[in-house]
Amino acid sequence: MAFSKSKDNLARLPQLSIEDLGTSLSNVTFVAVDLETTGASVRSGGAITEIGAVKYRGGVEIGSFQTFVNPQTPIPAYITVLTGITDAMVVAAPKIGEAFASLLEFFGSPTETVLIAHNAPFDISFLKAAASELSYRWPNFRVFDSAKMARRTLTREEVSDCKLATLAKYPEFAVFKAVSASPLRGYRDWETDRKSVV
Repeated sequence: MAFSKSKDNLARLPQLSIEDLGTSLSNVTFVAVDLETTGASVRSGGAITEIGAVKYRGGVEIGSFQTFVNPQTPIPAYITVLTGITDAMVVAAPKIGEAFASLLEFFGSPTETVLIAHNAPFDISFLKAAASELSYRWPNFRVFDSAKMARRTLTREEVSDCKLATLAKYPEFAVFKAVSASPLRGYRDWETDRKSVV
């Protein structure tokens, strides 16, 4: 699977490119982040129920962060079916205000860290909303969207869609690891995101 670096292709890419990092990939800190939430968007009242992140440098895992988050609202039944996360699992968890500072500390400096997420606008919108709600200034992290990368590099002949679960079914796309069925499936998602870039 190759990606052409022609001028036409690069001009169409609005997201961060590897060349934009301005440093060797082995010297870049990547943090693959995955959230689970109570809904599809912040605007519709969705709240974070789980945060997971894994930090890599030079292709080596150097740290991880995982916590359930009490959304202070009931988790809809259809969300429990999708995520496996129940009200009972988050009732004793920290509220976002108790977890957010630790998460930002884990991310590190926006000048040294690139965030990776599959469908990054979703995850980043919830993180920015939490920052705003808590009166934090959101750091200007560079963000790499692994879903966008998959859509731009894989054809319909290769895969039916670019969901993580779909991509994980294809052994020839080893960069996408199967999503775990456990309630803490976020860790498996991060591994998939990491392997799609690092």
